[in-house]
Amino acid sequence: MMYPKNQGALVYTVNTSSSDWEDHPLALIPRPGVKDSLYRDGALRLGDSVTVSGVKITVVESDEFGEVIKVEKAS
Repeated sequence: MMYPKNQGALVYTVNTSSSDWEDHPLALIPRPGVKDSLYRDGALRLGDSVTVSGVKITVVESDEFGEVIKVEKAS
């Protein structure tokens, strides 16, 4: 069961050069500071951001309908 404190936006990368799911082409990018290896607390919450491959993803709004994210080139 997902609890509200664990809800948020999930950020993941996709390796499009892999055609085999056994190569694990998806990688979850957890919010900063997550130490749980299962990423149960990895969702981004309001104000959280991560930078991946020169792209910054930030949660700018959050309500009962979900999250609004901003995607921008990292500076």
